[in-house]
Amino acid sequence: MSSGARTSASSVLDLQLAESVMTTKPDDQTDDLLPEYDFSKGVRGKYASPFAAGSNVIVLDPELARHFPNAQAVNDALRQQLEARKKAGGV
Repeated sequence: MSSGARTSASSVLDLQLAESVMTTKPDDQTDDLLPEYDFSKGVRGKYASPFAAGSNVIVLDPELARHFPNAQAVNDALRQQLEARKKAGGV
């Protein structure tokens, strides 16, 4: 993480788990790709690093998650909280 981005230990573990899930193939799974799908020039993980560098995944407790339908709602609430703290001289 030379970009200076902070990543929590849990998000690193999540990325490692996702990577291991993506690279393992169950024995009973057959190759069901159609012949017209050509990934011969594909680059594995092309967008993984930029996504990981710009992401900060936070898991909300279920009782909190019920009040926020999406990420935008969480971000809006956090911005309102920060503005209130700034006005009160807290931040």
